[in-house]
Amino acid sequence: MAGLLLWHTNNFPNEVVVFFAFEVLVLLIAIIIVSIWARRKIKSLVGMAHLNTDDIEGLDWNDGP
Repeated sequence: MAGLLLWHTNNFPNEVVVFFAFEVLVLLIAIIIVSIWARRKIKSLVGMAHLNTDDIEGLDWNDGP
């Protein structure tokens, strides 16, 4: 990544390099946020799957009050 940025500094104006660096930073932050959300979602779905087995009676969310 640093080599690519150095290559851009030699071939493009400084404003373009700053724009690309900012875009890469925004994309990295977005990917991190989405991965954290997906990890929590998967973790909660796995937790619900463990509770929704036939071995545990009375803890199924479909039982109702």
